[in-house]
Amino acid sequence: MKLLEDITIHITKYDEKYIIIKPFSFLSRMQNYRQILINKKNSIPNIFMQHGSYLQENIFLKYNEIYPADINFVFNDFTKELFQNRGAKKIESVGSINFNYSIKEKKKKFDFLYITYCTGYSYTGVLINNFSHLVSTDTNNIYTRHKKIIELFGIKLKDKNICIKIQPGIMLETMLYIPFLELSQNYPNVTIEFSIPIQNLIPKSKYIISDYFSSEFINRELHYKRDIILFSGPPLCLPEETLEDMKKMFILVDTVDDLEEKVRNIENITKNRKRYDDIIEYYSSKKCDTKKLVTEILEKELNARK
Repeated sequence: MKLLEDITIHITKYDEKYIIIKPFSFLSRMQNYRQILINKKNSIPNIFMQHGSYLQENIFLKYNEIYPADINFVFNDFTKELFQNRGAKKIESVGSINFNYSIKEKKKKFDFLYITYCTGYSYTGVLINNFSHLVSTDTNNIYTRHKKIIELFGIKLKDKNICIKIQPGIMLETMLYIPFLELSQNYPNVTIEFSIPIQNLIPKSKYIISDYFSSEFINRELHYKRDIILFSGPPLCLPEETLEDMKKMFILVDTVDDLEEKVRNIENITKNRKRYDDIIEYYSSKKCDTKKLVTEILEKELNARK
């Protein structure tokens, strides 16, 4: 299909290394964004693929991903409805291959896997990420939570092993390093993990704790095979409009003190815990053959533009 071949003509050599699946591309420079997405002299459709959970909506989402798109590929009905309310032109719910995997159980190494929110550690000022973002100017409230949880397990909950998963970006030059290793070095039951993917840690962990609605939670199977404790309060608050659903999907806590109570009573709390199929389905990856569905939509759209 010649149109597919021509789609990347105007992309500079700087960006060629990022092109994995044509016609999808990673545009690293503003000039490329203007040239390819805004330039309507060609017949190439602007197609955007969802890349995160979007539950805690980024305030730039509408103008960076919805406004310039001819078609938005989304994972589930939640995002489809969100995009409809934000004025998206055309939305296709196509599920997700990456977040619709089977969990193959392994021998448990950890009682808890803690998925941390670390992208708020910025240089100066505040990262404005979404409407409910309450990160302090020096991001001390994020640091304080993480420090308290390390000490909670290291001092008060010594009989429980926890793996604290740190986002890889925290070690890059673009982010401020936080002394997780130094804080945890005296606690043998606290493991700090930088490199192993979350998907490889879940099968080795009995329960999950998270600072936010991770993209991993788009996997419906996870909600049936794991009980997840989710922070609902600052620094990254759950949106009010989804709070009632979140109470049914997760075990919500506001503070580290709340977390301690839940951890100590986790077996009683999770015994015969009800699962709400309709809510899980609403926020999970759509049940479909994603690759086949995306291919069919692309062929139809691109052939119609010849």
